[in-house]
Amino acid sequence: MQLFYDGGHMFFLLFVCWFVQCETVNGQNPETGNQPVTDANFGGMITKPIIDTRRVPATHPKCLTQMVDVVFLLDSSGSMGEMDFRKLLDFVSVYAQYFTVGPSNVQMSVISFASDVTIHFDLNTYDNSAAIINAVQNIPYKNGGTHTEKALQMALYHSFTRQTGDRSYAKNVLLVITDGYSYDREATLSAASMLKLYQIETFAVGVGQGVDISELQGIATDSRHVFTATNFDTLSTLRSKLNLFSCT
Repeated sequence: MQLFYDGGHMFFLLFVCWFVQCETVNGQNPETGNQPVTDANFGGMITKPIIDTRRVPATHPKCLTQMVDVVFLLDSSGSMGEMDFRKLLDFVSVYAQYFTVGPSNVQMSVISFASDVTIHFDLNTYDNSAAIINAVQNIPYKNGGTHTEKALQMALYHSFTRQTGDRSYAKNVLLVITDGYSYDREATLSAASMLKLYQIETFAVGVGQGVDISELQGIATDSRHVFTATNFDTLSTLRSKLNLFSCT
């Protein structure tokens, strides 16, 4: 996971090459011939507070996408606040830019949760990045409690099903972002156990002082899939600690 913070803008690059295959020869990109993949600098590509949808310059190395079904669970509870929730939406939007979205590549779904759970779109709803970005930027902030257990159950029994676009031959990835502890810890950990049973790779990101580290560890696939930050303005401090954005 790489996180960038520059001039009031926050950028996320999370678990990118965990599920994309990047081709290199002697540390060089075969298309450019002279730029190592690990030297990619995406921070300068984003110049607007919300999102810049310009095409990625040809000088940047390219990765060949695999088939991956990704579901985002976004905390929209009262403790989150609308401003930080908007940053989560920006995260998903920026993330969507860097992948080839479609039925033969990466599929994405977004769910928000507070007292209730809202499915904003399923894996098979959109087949291109532009449509996903537009949908994400129009997701409203909800307020309410933190019913993480309901969101995990929805992902398992709704999102990762054939009816909503899950592909049996694609890797399943779930990303949970929250700023607090769940309303029902026991139910949350029980749902997380089922996700592990079905081999759904789950990342848990906790932001702020109110997160429950042990709960995050229980949600995530393992400790390597748990990330924390003091607040949204200090997410950039994780950059030196995390090194998942590398093509091997």
